[in-house]
Amino acid sequence: MNEWKPKSIYISRNNKHYEGYALSYYYKKEGEHERLPLAEEIVKIKQKVWQFSKSGKIIGYLNKFFRLNPKLFVDIDLITYVPSNIYSNNRMGNLAKYIADKLNKPLYNLITCSSTSSNYHTQKEFTKEYQEKLKKFDIKDEASRISKKNVLLIDDICTTGATLFVCASKLDEFSPANITLFTLCTSRNQYNGFDNEEKENQNDSFEEDLPF
Repeated sequence: MNEWKPKSIYISRNNKHYEGYALSYYYKKEGEHERLPLAEEIVKIKQKVWQFSKSGKIIGYLNKFFRLNPKLFVDIDLITYVPSNIYSNNRMGNLAKYIADKLNKPLYNLITCSSTSSNYHTQKEFTKEYQEKLKKFDIKDEASRISKKNVLLIDDICTTGATLFVCASKLDEFSPANITLFTLCTSRNQYNGFDNEEKENQNDSFEEDLPF
């Protein structure tokens, strides 16, 4: 069942780090650009401004993933998410709501997005992206509710990890007990700060029979 084993996330900067999980890798093999099925579906959905629905293929992946990993987020107290941009702040909220309902955890919209920015995909560009995103994201005052709570922070895809790191860092100012990251897909490349403990499994095809 390696195809459905959670892929570890580890993002570190300035002696601060955050860990979590991804459902799938983005590309089939490191250094290649052939997307895995889930990544293909995310690209299609994004092209349609995240027309997310409960009958979508992404739901099929999530249902099976959580069914095979029932204890993964058992200690989570509440869930929040990274908004997409100023034009479609709700698109990630729809996905996060489904996950929250599936896990039976409360969902809060705690992060705001004040601008758009370019995407960067190399470690050399990480610092520039990091500085942009420090200005792009803000945390609502109601985030005080996360004090001493175990928080699950959701995003769709992680490449460099800058977005998740900035949002987690800002949430950290409200003294949560812990912040765990969760994304649908993650890059295989090491520049994004991901844990290397699953190196031997990086060629998993992730094409097991799916419920759709």
